[in-house]
Amino acid sequence: MATIEAEANQADRVRGAAYQAFWLLRVGFTVAPILFGIDKFFNWTVHWPDYLAGWINNIMPGSAQDFMYFVGVVEIAAGSSSPWRRSSARHSLPPGSPGS
Repeated sequence: MATIEAEANQADRVRGAAYQAFWLLRVGFTVAPILFGIDKFFNWTVHWPDYLAGWINNIMPGSAQDFMYFVGVVEIAAGSSSPWRRSSARHSLPPGSPGS
């Protein structure tokens, strides 16, 4: 009887750890792109146009900073849409496989 209770307790612990890991990743992949996108506008960490390859600056209309504004908007949009997205891994499974 004690082994059944120990196994149930172990399963609850594993389920709890998986739940915590899920939320840690969910929050991380929501907050990080938003912060990185905002950084493209204010250049807090680095001056982003300096890190843009010269050939991209030559083919893009506008300046390197304009392109980094666009990248920032894309990052903010990706982070903002993340809480409402379903798992992309679930959608990439073949039909009929477990979890699809």
